[in-house]
Amino acid sequence: MKKAHLILLVITSVMVLYSAYSLAAISQVYNIDFEWYSAYEGRFSDKSRDMSGTKRSLDTLPKDLLFEVITNEDDLLRLKNKGINTDASIDGTDFDEYILLFCSLGVVNSPEYGIKVEDIAQRGNSVEIKVGMIIPEESFSSFGDYRYTFMPADVVRIKKSSLSSRGNLIFIFKDRSGKPLAEVKCKIE
Repeated sequence: MKKAHLILLVITSVMVLYSAYSLAAISQVYNIDFEWYSAYEGRFSDKSRDMSGTKRSLDTLPKDLLFEVITNEDDLLRLKNKGINTDASIDGTDFDEYILLFCSLGVVNSPEYGIKVEDIAQRGNSVEIKVGMIIPEESFSSFGDYRYTFMPADVVRIKKSSLSSRGNLIFIFKDRSGKPLAEVKCKIE
C-alpha cells in the first residue's frame, strides 16, 4: 500500500469517527432541572409535587391557551399587558441567571381545572416541555351557574446554566401524549 493511500485511509477513518461523535452529540437529550412556583408558599420550590389528575388530555384546546418564555423584564411586562397578574416573587426574578416558563389554560369556570409543567429536556437547540393538564371528570356547569372565573397557570424557572446550549432556541410545549401545543422561539444569552 502506498504512503498516500495510507494517509487517505487514516484521514477518512478520523472523519468517520468525528461524524459519528457529532451525530451522537446532536441527538443527546439533556434533562433540565427546574423549580416551580408555589402560590401557597409565595416562592419557587424544587420539591416534587403532586401530578395526579394530569392524566387526561384535552380533545379540543381552549382558545385562551397561553405559553410564554420570559427571558427579561420586557417579556414580563408584555405578559402583564395581556392581563396576567404576577406575584412579587416572580417580578423579582434575576434574568441574568434564570428564564421563566409560563403556561395557562386561559379562563375557565371551575377551580378544578389546572395545568402543570411535568418535565423539561433539551436536544440541540430544541427545548421540549411536557405539560400535564388537569380536567374535571364532569362539567362543573351542570352543578349550577358560577359567578367566578379562574385562570389556572403554572410558572417554572430554569437556570440558564442548566441549558446545554444557548443562542436561538425553540421551546416546544407538548401535552402528555407528545402532541405539540405551542412553539416559542427566543434568544437566550
